[in-house]
Amino acid sequence: MSTIKKVVEAILAYQFDFFEYDSDLVTLNLKDIANAAGIHESTVSRAIKGKYVQTPKGTYEIKNFFVRGIQNAEGEDISTLKIMDRIKDLIDNENKSKPYSDQEISGKLEEENISISRRTVAKYRAELNIASSPKRRRKE
Repeated sequence: MSTIKKVVEAILAYQFDFFEYDSDLVTLNLKDIANAAGIHESTVSRAIKGKYVQTPKGTYEIKNFFVRGIQNAEGEDISTLKIMDRIKDLIDNENKSKPYSDQEISGKLEEENISISRRTVAKYRAELNIASSPKRRRKE
């Protein structure tokens, strides 16, 4: 079996719920796929570089199935994408005249057992193209 086929089959096994039930992608790294496919991480990296896969849901660059994440207090993996969605939700629903600071967002996530630093909140907020709290503030 070719390397790329082994890699894609391993990815499909890990991300099965995404394809079958339209759920979110789960955290996944090169090491997971390398172990599942019985090859080295660097081989996985080279095999997926610049490659796309066509699925019933559309065409995706293979590297997009590798999702970073953290473990919450209960030991569950939470993907970076879910954390970013949660940050966006908090900001979308904040009081626009007194928007949350990155530290306050970090605290709210901590209440939900998602422990990330203020700097990580700032990084994810920037990746979402959301301005800082002083720039989001609206006068009423």
